Amino acid sequence: AFLDLRQRCSQRKKDISRDALNLDDSQFASALATMKNVIAQVMKSGGEDEAIAEALPDGFHPQLRSLLAKIIKHHVPEWLDITIEDRISMPRLLSTDWRVDLRAASDSVKKMAVPSVIYTMEIEEPSMQKDQPSGVKTVQLELTKASLETLLESFGRIR
Repeated sequence: AFLDLRQRCSQRKKDISRDALNLDDSQFASALATMKNVIAQVMKSGGEDEAIAEALPDGFHPQLRSLLAKIIKHHVPEWLDITIEDRISMPRLLSTDWRVDLRAASDSVKKMAVPSVIYTMEIEEPSMQKDQPSGVKTVQLELTKASLETLLESFGRIR
């Protein structure tokens, strides 16, 4: 159920499990959905004993409840590690650089003197797959005086 929750469970594994439990498709789908909900609830609480007991439905067979609780408790540390590894993270800023340029001409005006800020960021983007290295991307922005003032004003509001 955890592998299916993490979208890593092949249909072949599901079929083998369904056949081993001797369930039809709808019974297996219902059981799998219930276990995914139980595991998700337990993972959100960090795998505490009370959370495991609360996650299982009322009227559950006591010995089966105890067995499932032990199995889930045994696997929670492993599942937490996998969840942390799979976490999608935001890009990380590696370096920045800026300079002020004076634009001397454009397509429509032959002579002008308009200052602009060229801001360059080097960003490390995390890979979407575990085995791929993260990529480094360079982003360059050109800001006019008005857009720079708006940006700085927005940063002031965030603070």
